[in-house]
Formats: sequence, C-alpha cells, structure tokens
Amino acid sequence: MRILLLVAWCWVFALSETTFFTNDPVFHATTPVHTAGNPNNPPVVLVHGLGDEASSIWEATARFLEKEFYVVRFDLPGFGEASKGNHLYSPQNYSTFIHHLTKHYLGRPFHLIGHSMGAAIALQYTHTYSTDVRSLVLISAAGILHHKAYSNFIIDQKVENVSEEPLLGQHLPTHAIGRFLQRVSTSANTTAVDPQSILNSEKLRQTLLGGNPASIAALALAHTNFNGIPEHILQNTTLIWGEKDDVAPLQTGYVLHKRMPNVAFFSIQEAGHLPLITHEKTFFTFLENHFHHFTPTPWRAPHQSDASQTGTLQHANNHILTGTFETLAIYNSRNVLIRDAHIRALSIVNSDVRIENSAITLLEEPMRLQNAQVAITASTLTGHVHLHASTLNLAGVSLQSGTQEPFVVSRPSRFIYSLCTINGHLVHGQETR
Repeated sequence: MRILLLVAWCWVFALSETTFFTNDPVFHATTPVHTAGNPNNPPVVLVHGLGDEASSIWEATARFLEKEFYVVRFDLPGFGEASKGNHLYSPQNYSTFIHHLTKHYLGRPFHLIGHSMGAAIALQYTHTYSTDVRSLVLISAAGILHHKAYSNFIIDQKVENVSEEPLLGQHLPTHAIGRFLQRVSTSANTTAVDPQSILNSEKLRQTLLGGNPASIAALALAHTNFNGIPEHILQNTTLIWGEKDDVAPLQTGYVLHKRMPNVAFFSIQEAGHLPLITHEKTFFTFLENHFHHFTPTPWRAPHQSDASQTGTLQHANNHILTGTFETLAIYNSRNVLIRDAHIRALSIVNSDVRIENSAITLLEEPMRLQNAQVAITASTLTGHVHLHASTLNLAGVSLQSGTQEPFVVSRPSRFIYSLCTINGHLVHGQETR
C-alpha cells in the first residue's frame, strides 16, 4: 500500500510540471520550456540571469506559484540546456525571443518576473511589449547603470576574489557577471574597438569574446541604454534586492525606485544576489504581497527638519550623515555616506563621498568638489557644481540649474551619468571636461 501511495504521489507531482523543447526564430536555438500549474490560471513567466544554472534557479519559486498560477520558465538561448552559438545575446533580442515564445504558447497577458540579467530583460520586454505584461517583479537587476559606473562598482567589490558558494547542492556563480564584464571591458579598451562594433560583428565576437554566450550577453547588457524606460513602466512593479548584493548594486534599486511611477521596493538586509534562494521565505512573502496586497511605495524626498545643522567633517572614515544641513563641509575623509539628507550648501575636498536619497538645494553658493570622488544616487540637485580635479558619478539624479550651466570645471574632471535628467534632458553616458 505504501508503495502504491508513493507511486501515485510521484505520478501527480510529475504531472504538475511539463517540459518540452521549442525552436525559436531569433537565435535558431532549441530551448527547454518548463510549465507548472493549471493552464487556465493566470500565467507567470520567469526569466533567469547569467549562468548555466539557467531556469533551474526558479524551481522553488515555480512550486510556490503553481498552486495559483500557470508558471512558465525556460532556459534562455546560450544558457543551460538551450542551444549555444556565437549570436548577439542582447536584452532586445531576448525580448523578441520571449515575445515569440509567449505569443505562441500563452497568447494572453502574463505576470513577468526576472532576476539579475533576467530582470534587465524583463524591464526591456515590458517597455517594448507593454500590453503583454500584467505586472512586473524585478529581483537584483543587473546592468541598468552606465557600464562605467557598474565596472567601478565591480572593482570596488573585488568580485574577482569571491569564490563560488554551494547552495542547495549547486554551485551558483554569483560573481559571474562581474568577471564577464571585467573581461569584456578589458578586451574593448585594449583593442580600442567600439563595443557595439564587437557585438554586431560575428567575427569580432569570436575573436575578442571567444563566441562565448555569457561574455556576449554580459557585454550586450552592459551597453544597453535603459535611460527613459523606467519612467514609462505603468504596471504594478515590485523591486526586490539584497542589501549585500555584490553583483548588482543596491544603488540600482534606489534608482529604479525613484524613476518608476508605480513601484514597491523591498530590500533584505542580510541577502546577497540570490534572495530568491538564500531568503526564500521572505522572498515568497514579497511575491504574495505583489500579487494580492500590492501597495506602491513611491520615492519621496527626505523630510526637511526645521532644526538644521552646520557640519564640518575632517579626517573621518566610514562615517554616516543624515538630517538637514544648512552647510556641510567634508575634508580629507574616506567612505562617507550621506543618506536621507537635505543640504543647502556643500563642499567636499580630498574625500570620497556617497550621497543617497537626498535633496541638495543650493540656495546661494555652488556645490564645490576639489580632488573628490563623489557618487550621488536617487537624489535631486538644484543649483550648479564647481569641480576641480574630481569625479562625479550621478545615478538617478534630477538636476535643475535654471539658466546657469550645471557644471563649472577649473581642472579636468570626470563625469558618469546613469539614468539622469539634467534640466529636463535625459542623460546617460560619461565624459571628461
């Protein structure tokens, strides 16, 4: 009797997931597709990121969702059990692939969930095929920032020294994107070949990237411009991030939170790049909230206190500042974080400073940067900036300088822009002045 019950249980479980292979017209690849749940239920499509684990990272998520949804997951061409070749594995081409697949096998709008590179693809897909998508979940989205800002993050994190961690019996290479981006960035810089030329040439992809699908996908992701896309995503969107993510910076989540109009943002304090596996219970709670209790948490400027401070910080390391500042001056300091602040006058000299979720409203004097490394994320800046031999990394920043030039440079300085607006114009790129 026990044997019969066991056989019956296995038979029912096997029926809950179906696997078949399909040929796609974009990459001419054979791709495994896994479906679970009742086909009459609302469909959910899951998109994975880099790595040969491919769609297997969604196994637990599929089991959680199949009770209520019809779950579709697949190995993207170039990964897992899908065919591999020297093709242009870009977010745009992957979006076309997913559109062909879902149009043929679903034929109706679906909920879309993506992780890492898959989240970037999901964002691109929703922008391109808006009517296909009922709602959107982006988990640890990679590659959204300008590639130079992302490369700087990877170098700072020393991702090349992170070893693979065994999770659920698998080796999940959480460092993969960093290594690929470092490799392809080095190839592009040393050969002085435009990355788009590499991506668009089968010969150059083979010569410089070895025709490796992951390297091609990483380079294509890094050089996709998402500026102007988040603002136009109107679907209910949930962002989920690990606060210790060493592959996709948490700052990307802050930027998307600020830019997207109908969004809820959740971060998990102890999680890294794989919250869907390492913090499964919390992750499932966020999915439950998304589907049944969605409540937007739109970005808001920090509260401006009547009790303002006047601050000077000198020779400080690993310091955090918050609150309202009438004036703030930072000298000879390292790894200073300004968060949830209102600032009316700011000077930074011989220091590296990060500013997040803040409002800088320069009433009289410009912001002054001298021999400084400054990164401003998901913030507003009103006024103009004087730079002297400094680097200014802006991500998700809205800058208004009125009739004045936004930047005045006295010695050559470097600028990196990711998903920014400057005097109403979209800006995404880098320059030296």
